[in-house]
Amino acid sequence: MKRETVLLWGATLVATSFTLTSIATPRPPLPSLPAAATTLFHTRFDEPYWLGHERTNVVTVEYGTLVESFSGYALQRTGKTVVPFVVSALDAAGKLSIASDTGAVGFWFKSDWTSAAAGGVGPGYAARLVELLAVGEKQSAAAWSLQTSPDGSALVLVGADGVEPLLKAGIGWVPGEWHWVVINYGDKTELWLDGALAAEGSGTVSLPPTVAGLVLGSTGLGSATAGGEFEDVYAFRRPLTERQVGFYYQGMQKRTLLGPISAEEETAVAVTRAARKAELAALAELDGGAPLMRFATSGASAVCVTNGPVFLTNTVSYFTTNEGWTVGFDIAGGTNGVPYDIFSTTNLVGDNITNSIWRWEDVGYTCNSYTFTNQATNQMFYILGTPLDSDGDGLTDAYEKLVSKTDPNKWDTDGDGVSDGDEVLRYHTDPNNQDSDGDGVIDQPFQVFITRLANAFSLP
Repeated sequence: MKRETVLLWGATLVATSFTLTSIATPRPPLPSLPAAATTLFHTRFDEPYWLGHERTNVVTVEYGTLVESFSGYALQRTGKTVVPFVVSALDAAGKLSIASDTGAVGFWFKSDWTSAAAGGVGPGYAARLVELLAVGEKQSAAAWSLQTSPDGSALVLVGADGVEPLLKAGIGWVPGEWHWVVINYGDKTELWLDGALAAEGSGTVSLPPTVAGLVLGSTGLGSATAGGEFEDVYAFRRPLTERQVGFYYQGMQKRTLLGPISAEEETAVAVTRAARKAELAALAELDGGAPLMRFATSGASAVCVTNGPVFLTNTVSYFTTNEGWTVGFDIAGGTNGVPYDIFSTTNLVGDNITNSIWRWEDVGYTCNSYTFTNQATNQMFYILGTPLDSDGDGLTDAYEKLVSKTDPNKWDTDGDGVSDGDEVLRYHTDPNNQDSDGDGVIDQPFQVFITRLANAFSLP
């Protein structure tokens, strides 16, 4: 299988391709958290995953190798030399991709080597994490370079002379651990490691964007490789603040701990899925063989953002033989411990969502994942409702607007003396019609009770 992609360098788009080999399971890519800063360039190396090769261990691309990661794929930069991964400061349309004067670069990095401070020997050379290059017709030179010490005990930002450190910070990295690295450059320099300021230093030189490019994980010649993997690479127009760095790190750090899907985890998922299928089949048999929708809490979200508006995120959909179309999502934002109604519909009518026929599915909580099986084969829409009950009738405003179509500001919409909540939840009568059963008698609590009792015992 081959797929065309592009590698940006200067104003030229160079066509490349990738080939797929081996079998493994990268974790499904999840939407990145907002960076809270102007982003010029962002890549997560996940194009092969979205093409349906989510069980592929190694993807060989023209600029190197992608391996399974905590979110899709990561770029591997190991070996004596690699094909450089270079991003031009200006893209093919002349739009700025890398700030060549003042800006920031952030990325997740996982080393294959162990720092001397952690009992290892490091990469054995000054491994390059990221460099800003000035490129001429026949040669290139680094305006600045973030690199390790040979024993892996420090990160050093080297200036244009290639010798004098602009800043230096100690590290104790071991294989298997992801680290969030941010370098601010310009009039002054700052190195942030795992959300904390690690070092400050003097400024870097500016380059014209027409001759500048950013190299990830090696020199511009592909040597002095980083000896590890890169994920979620950003280039920002301005240096990041402490709040911006910390917000992103705190939101993403737990996700990195997941890693790719292990064989043990995959086995556990298969066992759980088989049990769910058996349970669903039993329920369907009890219901005369009709397919039933099943709602389930899948567990806590890997990454959770609270406060602010509540919203659905990380939506996935897939088909299985016994469960039909399954839809899953996380609830994020909102307030911990507050119940939010989950509604669904198969069709949106007009410009106002309240025109559609919605169904109440269940209650969900922020920071949790939810799954629905046997969903409609054509399309489904989902929405959340807050617990607000303006008229105190026992139905949330969202339920009244979407499902019962009653007035969320009236305790008794049809004026029959029974609250909308009681009609829906207790008596199962129409809250919009005083005479639900059409017998000429206005619905009243006692009359409704007698009617239900008679029906239960098949009384005339």
